[in-house]
Amino acid sequence: MATQRQAVPQYEWEQRHTQALRDTAESLQMGRATAHTLSMQAEQLGRSEGMVDETQATVDTSKRVLRGMTWSGWVYNKLSAAPQLSNSKEPHEV
Repeated sequence: MATQRQAVPQYEWEQRHTQALRDTAESLQMGRATAHTLSMQAEQLGRSEGMVDETQATVDTSKRVLRGMTWSGWVYNKLSAAPQLSNSKEPHEV
């Protein structure tokens, strides 16, 4: 009779252990999916930042061209440096 009482808690323990392993595996899978999503978002943010830099450089160049259409703006442009384009092609860390 004593072995039967010990077998029931052992069986329950095995069920709990198995469920804990399943829960752990599910948590790891969700963690991997979250890490993958964050990685993709970081890449997208890096590309977006690059696009913003390119757009800002285009706006700066446009301002210079428009300013150069007047005599005083032409003189100002001759005495000032042209806007620098960003040459960094490496992704920025977030």
